[in-house]
This record gives sequence, C-alpha cells and structure tokens, in this order.
Amino acid sequence: MVRRSERGERRTCYAEIGIFYNAEADCIHITTPDLPDGHLRISKDPDLRWGHPRLYDVLARLLKQVGAPGPEVMDHVSNMTRLEIAAKLHEHGATLGFLASLSDDEIREMYRNVRRNPSAPIAENYPAQPDSN
Repeated sequence: MVRRSERGERRTCYAEIGIFYNAEADCIHITTPDLPDGHLRISKDPDLRWGHPRLYDVLARLLKQVGAPGPEVMDHVSNMTRLEIAAKLHEHGATLGFLASLSDDEIREMYRNVRRNPSAPIAENYPAQPDSN
C-alpha cells in the first residue's frame, strides 16, 4: 500500500518494497506489489542502462543491516580520490608534506583508521608519521 506523507509539503510517499540480491547477475532487485511492473534491477556497473553504483551500495548496506544475502558492501574510501582523502586527513592535523610521502594504499589505510577513531591524533592512526623535530 502506498501512502502519502502527512507532514510538511506532502511531497513524499511511502511504499512497501522488497529488496533481494541476485548473485549470478550481481544485481540487486527492488520489487513492489503496488505496481504491475514494479520490478527494477540495479547494477554497480555505471555503463549498464540499469547501472547506479551509489544506489547499489545503499541497497547492499540495507541487505547487510538485516542479515540478508547480498554483495560485499563497498568501502567508500576506495572511491575517494587521493586529493579528497588528503584534504580530510589535513583537517585532522596531518601535514601536507607527510601526506605527499605516503603511497596511495598508505593514505587510504590512514584515513580508514581516522574514520574508526576520529578523536585520536594522526600519530596514533598512523604510527609511521615522522617526528616534527
């Protein structure tokens, strides 16, 4: 059953949907009983007509959240550019010179550690940071 929001401008509707993963096709399907043709498939491949990597990732996380079979949940750090990661780490106190000395893998791992423990100093998130002496 589809219902319209009762608050605000009432631009939102709420519908019952089903989500399931087809491992063979590596697609996530969205279904709704409210429409005769209410079946969509979503792929992580942006080159496909039904490709939508961001929606695929959101749906994969929903499946994982409830313990349903689904694809491996994508790590957002893998999709960020080196410059985006460096800017985030610089906000946490990493010097640009130090960040420039890191490999791509090292800078991504450092950012993953910062995300896990944002209040820790950079030196604790990446012990290899040289002394500033």
